[in-house]
Amino acid sequence: MDPAAQSLHELLFEQLSADDRLADPAKELILAAFDGDDALSAALDGTSPPRPTQPADASDRTVPGTFLRSITVEGFRGIAGEQRLDLKPGAGLTVVTGRNGSGKSSFAEAAEITLTGENERWRNKTTGWSRGFRNVHHNGPVRVGVELLREGSDKPIAVQRQWPEGAELDGSVAFLQRHGAKRGAYDVGVWSDLLTTYRPFLPYSELGKLITGKPSELHDALYSLLGLDSFSHTMRRIADREKTRRDEQARLTDDRKRLRADCAAAADDRARRAAELLAATRPDLQALSELALGDDTDEHTIGVLRGLTALVLPTEQQMREAADGLGTASARADNARTDETTTAKSAAELLRHGIAFHDAVGDAPCPVCRQGRLDASWREEAASAAAEFERSSQRLATAESELREAQQAARDLVTPVPAALGSDDSVLPTQDVHEAWQRWWSVRDINDHADFAAELLVRHRELAKRLDALRLLAEQELARRNEIWAPLARKVAHWHDQALAARPHSAQLTSLQAAKKWLTKAGDDLRNKRLQPFARESRRIWSLLRQQSSVELDGLTLAGSKTTRRVQVNVSVDGADSAALSVMSQGELHALGLSLFLPRATAPQSPFRFLVIDDPVQAMDPAKVDGLARVLAETSEHRQVVVFTHDDRLTESLRRLQLPATVLEVCRRERSEVSLREVADPVARYLSDADALVKTVDMPVDVRGELVATLCRSALEAASHAAVRARRLARGESHDSVEALLAAAETTHKRLTLAVLDDPNRTSELFGRLRPAGPRAIDTVQACKQGAHLPPNLDLRALVRETEKLARWVVGR
Repeated sequence: MDPAAQSLHELLFEQLSADDRLADPAKELILAAFDGDDALSAALDGTSPPRPTQPADASDRTVPGTFLRSITVEGFRGIAGEQRLDLKPGAGLTVVTGRNGSGKSSFAEAAEITLTGENERWRNKTTGWSRGFRNVHHNGPVRVGVELLREGSDKPIAVQRQWPEGAELDGSVAFLQRHGAKRGAYDVGVWSDLLTTYRPFLPYSELGKLITGKPSELHDALYSLLGLDSFSHTMRRIADREKTRRDEQARLTDDRKRLRADCAAAADDRARRAAELLAATRPDLQALSELALGDDTDEHTIGVLRGLTALVLPTEQQMREAADGLGTASARADNARTDETTTAKSAAELLRHGIAFHDAVGDAPCPVCRQGRLDASWREEAASAAAEFERSSQRLATAESELREAQQAARDLVTPVPAALGSDDSVLPTQDVHEAWQRWWSVRDINDHADFAAELLVRHRELAKRLDALRLLAEQELARRNEIWAPLARKVAHWHDQALAARPHSAQLTSLQAAKKWLTKAGDDLRNKRLQPFARESRRIWSLLRQQSSVELDGLTLAGSKTTRRVQVNVSVDGADSAALSVMSQGELHALGLSLFLPRATAPQSPFRFLVIDDPVQAMDPAKVDGLARVLAETSEHRQVVVFTHDDRLTESLRRLQLPATVLEVCRRERSEVSLREVADPVARYLSDADALVKTVDMPVDVRGELVATLCRSALEAASHAAVRARRLARGESHDSVEALLAAAETTHKRLTLAVLDDPNRTSELFGRLRPAGPRAIDTVQACKQGAHLPPNLDLRALVRETEKLARWVVGR
């Protein structure tokens, strides 16, 4: 039993134990139904073992976790040549950044389609649209793959999916490679339920659908997550058995009423008596049984006649096959029984002793006749003769064994005279049949095989002829005695047998009905109790994400059934109840979607210790980005969280809030060639790129100077943004107001002024306030602003160094 189901079992056991109004048999049936169909059948049959007074404690049960070690992509979506994204297989946060079209989402989609065989991006899309999964700059097969690492193991498990040339999106072939083992086929069905219930992938296209998509999908996922499938199965099993027992009782009642009417209409005293008995709701079954088996003269006589009609013999074909088999086995034994075979065993033993003697002492005179000589030639001839003697003796033994078996098979067909033929008060003459049967039985005393076979057939034919005549007389006598009553008696006996078998089911029906009623009433309570921890976690995550939102998440409810099942999201705005979809912005809906995704994906019973989230920042206002950073960092304390985003606000929030994260950047070059690098912050990234350009000697000097200046200017602007956000947000200003202020500062000069003087309108004072930053601070700002108009002899290396010093000073003020 998985941990979710075990936890539900404990809750069910607790509620049953606390309910004194429900009888113990009904409680037993509910607990048995939870364990499965076989357990419920055993409980109903009274064969189930004693149930423990307390359920097994599953609190210490853990599921071995699986982390992502790498994602590999070749020719898929935005990536042409093979590229591998290496990840740290353990708890922690990794943010993969890159501009739109850089290929970063290709990694996220590759991991999802590798393990699930599907991708949300292409679900329900046309064939022409989905063909875009192939990169236009790549020739050859398309390949994606992941490496997984289980907790407690350093042996990776690789899963790869590839598309041959010309294959459609659904025409991929997947393989699984365990360390040290041969590569085999990857069966997504093994993971299917887990990937649905604890889905570790959240692409941007699915983020909004958690709230706005099909209501039943989230409902079903939570249902499985909370182990409520086990409760549904329990209810179904109880309901099915209750219906079976109820239908059985109804059928018995209908049959009883019809049978009573038939008996009442018959001109027979026994039929009228049966009608009287069948008038009762619970008839006297013993009286019905005696009536159905009785007779108008003597029950014993009817029994004797029925016994005669039941006498049977082996068929003529069986007897003939037995006789033929005996004859064949006897002939085979006679053929095998010769003078040579009778002495073959002794001769073989003698020769084997001689051979052993020769093997021990070598060539020597024969110790028996003392005339011949035992040498190599003799040994070869003796070995051949001994083998032939052994074969001859074995043929005889086999033939005699087969003869004994054939004789016993024929004898087993002959049965002793049945007791039914020995009755002194039989109403029919049975003496000649008795004598014929006795003669057939005595054939067993014949020892000669040929005589035995001949007499076996002759005496059987004689007995069969007489027995057929006797059975015909018995059937005619029974028919004469029971022309009216016999058909009704059979119906009464049949109904009696069914009613007798169903009598214990009456008490079971009562217990099953009580169990069904209790489960129906307790269902909502159990579902809500199971949902409470999940709902609390969703509210907690929402409280971190909502930041300045006026929308409060009040709770979640599993509502509806069958085609109307859904998760009811209860929210309030400024204390007033409201419907979520009508009042929440797109960013709020995405944040709420994350609040529902994370508790589900991080459930303790999930085998996936990783989460892959693509573009969660889109449509979020700055305040919620800070909340997202905190939530992701908190989640990464016990899960591997991999986030793909083109929005620098997330990485900026992580740095400003000093939350641990590994930041990787995806860079795209011509013809869909991409590369990966680890970056610390935007300032360092711009300066690193500038330094690389300085070292690019084959680039024209004027072009190189302009690009280096542009990157240095971007570094100063990034430092200014970081300084402004850190200072103003620390003072309690809203994210919206800070972002609006930064957007209004349109030039590098204004942005530096805002960072240094906290007022973008005091631009004339900037250079005077930069002197503490270093003797070349003002020249550095001027050079960054000149761009294409840099002096040709400017030391670009010095410009990068001075820009780094100034940026550090701006951020550290």
